[in-house]
Amino acid sequence: MGNPTVAMSGSDQDPYKYDAGPSPLRDWLLARLRGPRVLDVGCGTGYMGRCRPDLLWTGIERHPKAAQVASSHYEHVVCGPAEAEYTQSSLRGVFDDILFCDSLEHFVDSAAVLESYASFLTRRGRVLVAIPNIAHISVRLALLLGNWDYTDSGPLDDTHLRFFTYDTGQLLLNQAGLSIIEVGSRLALPRGLRWTTPLARMRPTVFSTHLLAVAVREPMSRS
Repeated sequence: MGNPTVAMSGSDQDPYKYDAGPSPLRDWLLARLRGPRVLDVGCGTGYMGRCRPDLLWTGIERHPKAAQVASSHYEHVVCGPAEAEYTQSSLRGVFDDILFCDSLEHFVDSAAVLESYASFLTRRGRVLVAIPNIAHISVRLALLLGNWDYTDSGPLDDTHLRFFTYDTGQLLLNQAGLSIIEVGSRLALPRGLRWTTPLARMRPTVFSTHLLAVAVREPMSRS
């Protein structure tokens, strides 16, 4: 079955709207990729693959223009919704690392998507995620003032379908049958609170913009 074209309108015409960029959270993920075969779910224009050309990259991207750009850098790019059966059936082989960088919040049933892609892992394969933290201090302060305003990016991105805290993001991985072997954070403090950085490191549930995690399908002790 061929991939249907995904219509884009208005602001969606710029493929780089969906591109990632340099960030401490992406550096954290890139440093932990082992490969050699990596699946990038929601790859945009292929920023992550361009940063690690030593790996063999496959991408999934629902926006055709972004997928076309990524195809210049990846071995294989499937254009379509990641949750669709026809998209998953278009993948070739299995993967050593599966990457979800700012993508799990865009699915209606994020746990089901995670679980379905885990079946594409090699025996020692791993899932690496970056999940926005809706309980970040910036959102808490806005709520304290009675504000919940959607934006073009960040934890209240207007394209997000699901919202996770630092803790419920970890629960999501467990619900998908994955065991977390490493957790990280990306701290971001309001300008007037940056002097509290040492304390903030002790409270990633409040001060981290994302949950960063590496997970496997079974405990490492059983591998």
